[in-house]
Amino acid sequence: MSSVSSVIIFSIVPTLAIRRSNSCDINNKRRNNSSVWKKLTSNNRTDGNNGIHTYSVRSVDKNGNVSEANSYTFSIDKEPPTCKLIVVSGTKGNGKWYKSNIEIGWEEGYPDDTVSDVLTSTKMPVAITSPIEDKIVTAQVTDEAGNISMCDITVSVDNKKPAAPTITASDSKANGAWHNTDFTLTISQEENLSKNIYYYGETNNPTTQGNSIQVSTETSSKIYYAKVCSKAGICSDVSSYEVKLDKTKPTCEFSGENSTWTTNNVTINAKCNDDRSECTDATKTNSWTFSSGSTGAQNLSYTIIDKAGNSNTCSKTVNVYVDKEVPICGKAEGEGSESTWTNEDRSIRQECKDSLSGCNLPSYTQKFNTTLDTSEISIYDKAGNKKDCTVKVYVDKQVPEAEVLMYKNESSC
Repeated sequence: MSSVSSVIIFSIVPTLAIRRSNSCDINNKRRNNSSVWKKLTSNNRTDGNNGIHTYSVRSVDKNGNVSEANSYTFSIDKEPPTCKLIVVSGTKGNGKWYKSNIEIGWEEGYPDDTVSDVLTSTKMPVAITSPIEDKIVTAQVTDEAGNISMCDITVSVDNKKPAAPTITASDSKANGAWHNTDFTLTISQEENLSKNIYYYGETNNPTTQGNSIQVSTETSSKIYYAKVCSKAGICSDVSSYEVKLDKTKPTCEFSGENSTWTTNNVTINAKCNDDRSECTDATKTNSWTFSSGSTGAQNLSYTIIDKAGNSNTCSKTVNVYVDKEVPICGKAEGEGSESTWTNEDRSIRQECKDSLSGCNLPSYTQKFNTTLDTSEISIYDKAGNKKDCTVKVYVDKQVPEAEVLMYKNESSC
Protein backbone atom coordinates (compact mmCIF):
# COMPACT_ATOMS: atom_id res chain seq x y z
CA MET A 1 0.00 0.00 0.00
CA SER A 2 1.38 3.41 -0.97
CA SER A 3 0.87 6.73 0.95
CA VAL A 4 -0.06 9.64 -1.29
CA SER A 5 -0.62 13.34 -0.39
CA SER A 6 -1.66 15.89 -2.95
CA VAL A 7 -0.17 19.41 -2.77
CA ILE A 8 -1.66 22.40 -4.70
CA ILE A 9 0.31 25.61 -5.11
CA PHE A 10 -1.60 28.85 -5.86
CA SER A 11 -0.22 32.09 -7.23
CA ILE A 12 -0.62 34.99 -4.79
CA VAL A 13 -2.59 38.00 -5.89
CA PRO A 14 -3.67 40.73 -3.47
CA THR A 15 -6.02 38.54 -1.42
CA LEU A 16 -7.14 34.98 -2.13
CA ALA A 17 -10.16 33.14 -0.90
CA ILE A 18 -10.57 29.34 -1.26
CA ARG A 19 -13.49 26.95 -1.15
CA ARG A 20 -13.46 23.18 -1.29
CA SER A 21 -16.41 21.65 -3.05
CA ASN A 22 -17.63 18.41 -4.62
CA SER A 23 -15.27 16.42 -2.43
CA CYS A 24 -15.88 12.65 -2.73
CA ASP A 25 -14.54 10.72 0.23
CA ILE A 26 -14.64 7.13 -0.96
CA ASN A 27 -13.46 5.55 2.30
CA ASN A 28 -16.19 7.21 4.35
CA LYS A 29 -18.79 6.95 1.56
CA ARG A 30 -19.84 10.61 1.73
CA ARG A 31 -19.77 13.54 -0.64
CA ASN A 32 -19.33 17.20 0.38
CA ASN A 33 -21.21 19.21 -2.20
CA SER A 34 -19.90 22.58 -0.98
CA SER A 35 -17.98 24.39 1.68
CA VAL A 36 -17.74 28.01 2.80
CA TRP A 37 -15.23 30.39 1.33
CA LYS A 38 -12.17 30.80 3.50
CA LYS A 39 -9.34 33.26 3.36
CA LEU A 40 -6.20 31.69 1.93
CA THR A 41 -3.36 32.36 4.25
CA SER A 42 -0.83 30.24 2.34
CA ASN A 43 -0.40 29.39 -1.27
CA ASN A 44 0.05 25.63 -0.44
CA ARG A 45 -2.79 23.17 0.16
CA THR A 46 -2.39 19.53 1.20
CA ASP A 47 -5.06 16.77 1.15
CA GLY A 48 -4.40 13.02 1.82
CA ASN A 49 -7.87 11.44 1.83
CA ASN A 50 -8.91 8.91 -0.81
CA GLY A 51 -11.38 10.33 -3.27
CA ILE A 52 -12.01 13.02 -5.87
CA HIS A 53 -11.19 16.58 -4.73
CA THR A 54 -12.04 20.00 -6.32
CA TYR A 55 -10.57 23.28 -5.09
CA SER A 56 -11.81 26.72 -6.26
CA VAL A 57 -9.97 30.05 -5.74
CA ARG A 58 -10.80 33.71 -6.36
CA SER A 59 -9.03 36.97 -5.59
CA VAL A 60 -10.24 40.09 -3.80
CA ASP A 61 -8.51 43.43 -4.32
CA LYS A 62 -8.20 46.22 -1.78
CA ASN A 63 -11.33 47.82 -3.08
CA GLY A 64 -13.26 44.62 -2.44
CA ASN A 65 -13.57 43.59 -6.04
CA VAL A 66 -13.89 39.77 -6.42
CA SER A 67 -12.59 37.87 -9.40
CA GLU A 68 -14.16 34.89 -11.10
CA ALA A 69 -13.46 31.56 -9.37
CA ASN A 70 -10.87 29.21 -10.85
CA SER A 71 -11.19 25.45 -10.04
CA TYR A 72 -8.82 22.41 -9.93
CA THR A 73 -10.03 18.81 -9.56
CA PHE A 74 -7.84 15.76 -8.69
CA SER A 75 -8.18 12.13 -7.36
CA ILE A 76 -6.37 10.26 -4.58
CA ASP A 77 -6.19 6.40 -4.33
CA LYS A 78 -3.93 5.00 -1.66
CA GLU A 79 -5.69 1.56 -1.42
CA PRO A 80 -4.27 -1.45 -3.37
CA PRO A 81 -6.69 -3.45 -5.54
CA THR A 82 -8.11 -6.78 -4.31
CA CYS A 83 -7.80 -10.17 -6.05
CA LYS A 84 -8.65 -13.83 -5.39
CA LEU A 85 -7.76 -16.96 -7.40
CA ILE A 86 -9.81 -20.18 -7.51
CA VAL A 87 -9.92 -23.43 -9.49
CA VAL A 88 -12.53 -22.63 -12.10
CA SER A 89 -12.65 -26.10 -13.73
CA GLY A 90 -11.48 -29.60 -12.78
CA THR A 91 -12.51 -32.64 -10.74
CA LYS A 92 -11.72 -32.65 -7.04
CA GLY A 93 -10.15 -35.79 -5.67
CA ASN A 94 -9.28 -36.75 -2.11
CA GLY A 95 -7.70 -34.26 0.26
CA LYS A 96 -5.72 -31.55 -1.50
CA TRP A 97 -5.63 -33.42 -4.80
CA TYR A 98 -7.38 -32.84 -8.10
CA LYS A 99 -7.67 -35.90 -10.33
CA SER A 100 -8.12 -34.15 -13.67
CA ASN A 101 -6.68 -31.29 -15.67
CA ILE A 102 -7.59 -27.99 -14.00
CA GLU A 103 -7.85 -24.31 -14.84
CA ILE A 104 -7.11 -21.53 -12.36
CA GLY A 105 -8.83 -18.17 -12.77
CA TRP A 106 -10.29 -15.17 -10.96
CA GLU A 107 -13.08 -15.71 -8.49
CA GLU A 108 -16.22 -13.92 -9.58
CA GLY A 109 -16.03 -10.20 -8.69
CA TYR A 110 -12.23 -10.14 -8.73
CA PRO A 111 -9.93 -8.38 -9.37
CA ASP A 112 -11.51 -5.18 -8.01
CA ASP A 113 -10.61 -1.68 -6.86
CA THR A 114 -12.98 0.41 -4.74
CA VAL A 115 -11.33 3.76 -5.49
CA SER A 116 -9.78 3.84 -8.92
CA ASP A 117 -10.18 1.19 -11.58
CA VAL A 118 -8.05 -1.91 -12.28
CA LEU A 119 -5.55 -1.04 -14.94
CA THR A 120 -3.78 -4.36 -15.62
CA SER A 121 -3.92 -7.96 -14.28
CA THR A 122 -2.33 -11.33 -15.05
CA LYS A 123 -4.06 -13.11 -17.89
CA MET A 124 -6.31 -15.88 -16.71
CA PRO A 125 -7.19 -18.78 -16.75
CA VAL A 126 -4.00 -20.81 -16.32
CA ALA A 127 -4.20 -24.55 -17.21
CA ILE A 128 -2.37 -27.36 -15.37
CA THR A 129 -2.35 -30.64 -17.29
CA SER A 130 0.48 -32.65 -15.72
CA PRO A 131 0.84 -34.19 -12.26
CA ILE A 132 2.31 -31.72 -9.80
CA GLU A 133 2.22 -31.27 -6.04
CA ASP A 134 1.84 -27.98 -4.15
CA LYS A 135 2.12 -25.83 -7.24
CA ILE A 136 1.89 -22.12 -6.35
CA VAL A 137 0.17 -20.05 -9.02
CA THR A 138 0.55 -16.24 -8.59
CA ALA A 139 -1.13 -13.28 -10.24
CA GLN A 140 -0.59 -9.50 -10.17
CA VAL A 141 -3.12 -6.66 -10.29
CA THR A 142 -2.32 -2.95 -10.80
CA ASP A 143 -4.87 -0.12 -10.42
CA GLU A 144 -4.88 3.22 -12.21
CA ALA A 145 -3.16 4.89 -9.29
CA GLY A 146 -0.24 2.46 -9.59
CA ASN A 147 -1.05 0.39 -6.48
CA ILE A 148 -0.03 -3.29 -6.94
CA SER A 149 -1.46 -6.43 -5.30
CA MET A 150 -0.22 -10.03 -5.56
CA CYS A 151 -2.41 -13.05 -4.92
CA ASP A 152 -1.73 -16.79 -5.17
CA ILE A 153 -3.27 -20.25 -4.86
CA THR A 154 -1.59 -23.60 -4.12
CA VAL A 155 -2.86 -26.67 -5.99
CA SER A 156 -1.91 -30.36 -6.35
CA VAL A 157 -2.84 -32.39 -9.42
CA ASP A 158 -2.49 -36.14 -9.99
CA ASN A 159 -4.41 -36.96 -13.15
CA LYS A 160 -2.49 -40.12 -14.07
CA LYS A 161 -4.37 -43.43 -14.01
CA PRO A 162 -2.27 -46.09 -12.25
CA ALA A 163 -1.34 -49.22 -14.20
CA ALA A 164 -2.96 -52.47 -13.08
CA PRO A 165 -0.99 -53.86 -10.12
CA THR A 166 1.39 -56.80 -10.24
CA ILE A 167 0.58 -59.73 -7.93
CA THR A 168 3.54 -61.95 -7.01
CA ALA A 169 3.85 -64.98 -4.73
CA SER A 170 6.56 -65.21 -2.07
CA ASP A 171 7.58 -68.65 -3.38
CA SER A 172 7.90 -67.23 -6.93
CA LYS A 173 5.24 -69.60 -8.31
CA ALA A 174 3.38 -68.32 -11.37
CA ASN A 175 -0.27 -67.30 -11.43
CA GLY A 176 -2.37 -70.49 -11.45
CA ALA A 177 0.50 -72.79 -10.47
CA TRP A 178 0.25 -75.24 -7.57
CA HIS A 179 1.76 -74.38 -4.17
CA ASN A 180 2.50 -76.88 -1.39
CA THR A 181 3.29 -74.53 1.52
CA ASP A 182 1.79 -71.38 3.01
CA PHE A 183 2.79 -68.27 1.08
CA THR A 184 2.14 -64.54 0.72
CA LEU A 185 0.78 -62.62 -2.25
CA THR A 186 2.26 -59.12 -2.63
CA ILE A 187 0.51 -56.39 -4.62
CA SER A 188 2.72 -53.69 -6.11
CA GLN A 189 2.90 -50.99 -8.76
CA GLU A 190 4.96 -47.93 -9.59
CA GLU A 191 4.19 -45.19 -7.06
CA ASN A 192 1.94 -42.38 -8.25
CA LEU A 193 2.68 -38.77 -7.34
CA SER A 194 -0.10 -38.72 -4.75
CA LYS A 195 1.02 -42.17 -3.48
CA ASN A 196 -0.76 -45.50 -3.90
CA ILE A 197 -3.53 -47.20 -1.97
CA TYR A 198 -3.98 -50.95 -2.61
CA TYR A 199 -7.17 -52.99 -2.37
CA TYR A 200 -7.78 -56.74 -2.62
CA GLY A 201 -10.71 -59.12 -2.31
CA GLU A 202 -12.42 -62.22 -3.66
CA THR A 203 -14.67 -60.34 -6.09
CA ASN A 204 -13.96 -58.21 -9.14
CA ASN A 205 -14.55 -55.12 -6.99
CA PRO A 206 -11.92 -55.47 -4.23
CA THR A 207 -12.53 -53.30 -1.16
CA THR A 208 -10.14 -54.58 1.53
CA GLN A 209 -7.24 -52.15 1.89
CA GLY A 210 -3.76 -53.65 1.94
CA ASN A 211 -0.99 -54.87 -0.33
CA SER A 212 -0.38 -58.40 1.00
CA ILE A 213 -2.50 -61.54 1.30
CA GLN A 214 -1.58 -64.49 3.53
CA VAL A 215 -2.58 -67.81 1.96
CA SER A 216 -2.73 -70.91 4.17
CA THR A 217 -6.01 -72.70 3.39
CA GLU A 218 -5.86 -75.56 0.92
CA THR A 219 -7.91 -75.01 -2.22
CA SER A 220 -8.13 -76.41 -5.74
CA SER A 221 -8.89 -72.95 -7.13
CA LYS A 222 -9.48 -69.57 -5.52
CA ILE A 223 -9.09 -66.22 -7.27
CA TYR A 224 -7.93 -63.05 -5.54
CA TYR A 225 -8.46 -59.66 -7.17
CA ALA A 226 -6.46 -56.47 -6.62
CA LYS A 227 -6.41 -52.85 -7.75
CA VAL A 228 -4.37 -49.75 -6.96
CA CYS A 229 -5.78 -46.25 -6.53
CA SER A 230 -3.90 -42.99 -6.30
CA LYS A 231 -4.68 -40.89 -3.25
CA ALA A 232 -6.15 -38.41 -5.69
CA GLY A 233 -8.88 -41.01 -6.31
CA ILE A 234 -8.06 -42.56 -9.71
CA CYS A 235 -8.11 -46.38 -9.71
CA SER A 236 -6.40 -48.86 -12.01
CA ASP A 237 -7.87 -51.81 -13.84
CA VAL A 238 -8.26 -54.97 -11.73
CA SER A 239 -5.61 -57.72 -11.68
CA SER A 240 -6.22 -61.30 -10.54
CA TYR A 241 -4.23 -64.27 -9.22
CA GLU A 242 -5.53 -67.85 -9.09
CA VAL A 243 -4.46 -69.65 -5.93
CA LYS A 244 -4.00 -73.44 -5.86
CA LEU A 245 -2.71 -74.79 -2.56
CA ASP A 246 -2.19 -78.48 -1.73
CA LYS A 247 -0.17 -79.25 1.41
CA THR A 248 -1.23 -82.91 1.74
CA LYS A 249 0.98 -85.79 0.60
CA PRO A 250 -0.49 -88.27 -1.90
CA THR A 251 -1.21 -91.85 -0.80
CA CYS A 252 -0.52 -95.28 -2.31
CA GLU A 253 -2.80 -98.20 -3.03
CA PHE A 254 -1.40 -101.68 -3.76
CA SER A 255 -3.26 -104.51 -5.49
CA GLY A 256 -2.59 -107.87 -7.15
CA GLU A 257 -1.37 -109.93 -4.21
CA ASN A 258 -2.14 -113.65 -4.24
CA SER A 259 -2.46 -116.03 -1.31
CA THR A 260 -2.13 -119.38 -3.08
CA TRP A 261 0.63 -120.80 -5.21
CA THR A 262 0.31 -120.41 -8.95
CA THR A 263 2.29 -121.30 -12.03
CA ASN A 264 1.35 -117.98 -13.72
CA ASN A 265 3.15 -114.64 -13.49
CA VAL A 266 1.87 -112.37 -10.71
CA THR A 267 1.76 -108.58 -11.23
CA ILE A 268 1.61 -106.26 -8.20
CA ASN A 269 0.13 -102.85 -9.08
CA ALA A 270 0.60 -99.60 -7.17
CA LYS A 271 -1.61 -96.56 -7.68
CA CYS A 272 -1.07 -92.95 -6.57
CA ASN A 273 -4.11 -91.20 -5.05
CA ASP A 274 -4.47 -87.44 -4.59
CA ASP A 275 -7.87 -85.76 -4.39
CA ARG A 276 -6.67 -82.15 -4.86
CA SER A 277 -3.77 -81.45 -7.21
CA GLU A 278 -3.69 -85.02 -8.61
CA CYS A 279 -0.64 -87.17 -9.10
CA THR A 280 1.96 -86.50 -11.76
CA ASP A 281 1.69 -88.59 -14.90
CA ALA A 282 5.05 -90.20 -14.19
CA THR A 283 3.99 -91.52 -10.77
CA LYS A 284 0.31 -92.27 -11.28
CA THR A 285 0.93 -96.03 -11.45
CA ASN A 286 3.71 -98.55 -11.02
CA SER A 287 3.88 -102.35 -11.30
CA TRP A 288 6.16 -105.27 -10.55
CA THR A 289 5.84 -108.65 -12.30
CA PHE A 290 7.10 -111.82 -10.66
CA SER A 291 7.75 -115.06 -12.57
CA SER A 292 9.35 -118.41 -11.88
CA GLY A 293 11.83 -118.54 -9.10
CA SER A 294 10.26 -115.80 -6.95
CA THR A 295 10.25 -116.04 -3.22
CA GLY A 296 7.19 -115.77 -1.07
CA ALA A 297 7.62 -112.16 0.17
CA GLN A 298 8.66 -108.96 -1.62
CA ASN A 299 9.58 -105.59 -0.10
CA LEU A 300 8.33 -102.99 -2.58
CA SER A 301 9.10 -99.27 -2.50
CA TYR A 302 7.43 -96.61 -4.65
CA THR A 303 7.90 -92.79 -4.55
CA ILE A 304 4.88 -90.78 -5.65
CA ILE A 305 4.57 -87.03 -6.33
CA ASP A 306 1.51 -84.82 -6.81
CA LYS A 307 1.35 -81.79 -9.09
CA ALA A 308 1.90 -79.45 -6.13
CA GLY A 309 5.24 -81.12 -5.44
CA ASN A 310 4.25 -83.11 -2.35
CA SER A 311 5.99 -86.50 -2.31
CA ASN A 312 5.54 -89.71 -0.42
CA THR A 313 7.47 -92.99 -0.43
CA CYS A 314 5.19 -95.99 -0.14
CA SER A 315 6.70 -99.23 1.11
CA LYS A 316 4.88 -102.52 1.41
CA THR A 317 5.71 -106.17 2.00
CA VAL A 318 3.55 -108.19 -0.37
CA ASN A 319 3.05 -111.93 -0.65
CA VAL A 320 3.91 -113.45 -4.00
CA TYR A 321 3.33 -117.17 -4.62
CA VAL A 322 4.73 -118.06 -8.01
CA ASP A 323 6.33 -121.45 -8.74
CA LYS A 324 6.97 -122.54 -12.30
CA GLU A 325 9.61 -125.13 -11.46
CA VAL A 326 8.68 -128.82 -11.45
CA PRO A 327 9.34 -130.83 -8.29
CA ILE A 328 12.35 -133.11 -8.01
CA CYS A 329 12.14 -136.91 -7.92
CA GLY A 330 13.54 -138.14 -4.68
CA LYS A 331 14.29 -141.66 -3.54
CA ALA A 332 12.06 -144.51 -4.75
CA GLU A 333 11.41 -147.27 -2.25
CA GLY A 334 10.22 -150.76 -3.20
CA GLU A 335 11.71 -150.81 -6.64
CA GLY A 336 12.69 -154.06 -8.30
CA SER A 337 15.72 -154.95 -10.31
CA GLU A 338 16.78 -157.33 -13.05
CA SER A 339 17.70 -159.81 -10.43
CA THR A 340 14.52 -159.44 -8.43
CA TRP A 341 11.77 -160.02 -10.95
CA THR A 342 8.51 -160.96 -9.35
CA ASN A 343 5.24 -162.32 -10.53
CA GLU A 344 3.39 -160.57 -7.74
CA ASP A 345 2.10 -156.98 -7.42
CA ARG A 346 4.80 -154.51 -6.49
CA SER A 347 4.16 -151.19 -4.61
CA ILE A 348 6.69 -148.43 -5.10
CA ARG A 349 6.78 -145.19 -3.05
CA GLN A 350 8.29 -142.20 -4.85
CA GLU A 351 9.65 -139.39 -2.67
CA CYS A 352 8.82 -135.76 -3.80
CA LYS A 353 11.11 -132.74 -3.30
CA ASP A 354 10.34 -129.01 -4.06
CA SER A 355 12.20 -125.92 -2.80
CA LEU A 356 9.50 -123.33 -3.60
CA SER A 357 5.89 -124.22 -3.10
CA GLY A 358 6.71 -127.63 -1.66
CA CYS A 359 5.31 -130.96 -2.71
CA ASN A 360 1.63 -131.57 -2.58
CA LEU A 361 2.46 -134.90 -0.85
CA PRO A 362 5.75 -135.95 0.64
CA SER A 363 5.64 -139.14 -1.42
CA TYR A 364 3.48 -140.89 -3.95
CA THR A 365 2.87 -144.72 -3.79
CA GLN A 366 1.71 -146.70 -6.77
CA LYS A 367 0.93 -150.43 -7.12
CA PHE A 368 1.98 -152.15 -10.31
CA ASN A 369 0.15 -155.37 -11.21
CA THR A 370 1.03 -155.81 -14.84
CA THR A 371 4.13 -156.96 -16.52
CA LEU A 372 6.53 -154.09 -16.60
CA ASP A 373 10.17 -153.54 -16.27
CA THR A 374 10.02 -149.74 -15.75
CA SER A 375 7.21 -147.22 -15.38
CA GLU A 376 6.53 -143.65 -14.13
CA ILE A 377 5.12 -142.22 -10.95
CA SER A 378 3.80 -138.62 -11.20
CA ILE A 379 4.57 -136.19 -8.37
CA TYR A 380 3.11 -132.67 -7.90
CA ASP A 381 4.04 -129.50 -6.07
CA LYS A 382 1.55 -127.11 -4.47
CA ALA A 383 1.54 -124.85 -7.50
CA GLY A 384 0.43 -127.80 -9.67
CA ASN A 385 3.70 -128.44 -11.43
CA LYS A 386 4.04 -132.15 -12.37
CA LYS A 387 7.09 -134.37 -12.61
CA ASP A 388 7.04 -137.95 -13.95
CA CYS A 389 9.59 -140.03 -12.09
CA THR A 390 10.87 -143.25 -13.74
CA VAL A 391 10.83 -146.23 -11.39
CA LYS A 392 12.03 -149.85 -11.72
CA VAL A 393 9.11 -152.23 -11.48
CA TYR A 394 10.27 -155.65 -12.70
CA VAL A 395 6.95 -157.41 -12.43
CA ASP A 396 6.29 -160.34 -14.75
CA LYS A 397 2.94 -161.97 -14.62
CA GLN A 398 3.09 -163.43 -18.09
CA VAL A 399 3.48 -167.26 -18.14
CA PRO A 400 6.15 -168.54 -20.40
CA GLU A 401 5.12 -170.14 -23.66
CA ALA A 402 6.30 -173.69 -24.57
CA GLU A 403 8.26 -173.86 -27.76
CA VAL A 404 7.97 -177.19 -29.79
CA LEU A 405 11.20 -178.13 -31.35
CA MET A 406 10.90 -180.24 -34.50
CA TYR A 407 13.63 -182.84 -35.01
CA LYS A 408 14.12 -185.96 -37.21
CA ASN A 409 14.79 -189.38 -35.66
CA GLU A 410 16.89 -191.29 -38.15
CA SER A 411 17.57 -194.39 -36.08
CA SER A 412 17.08 -197.86 -37.84
CA CYS A 413 15.66 -201.11 -36.53
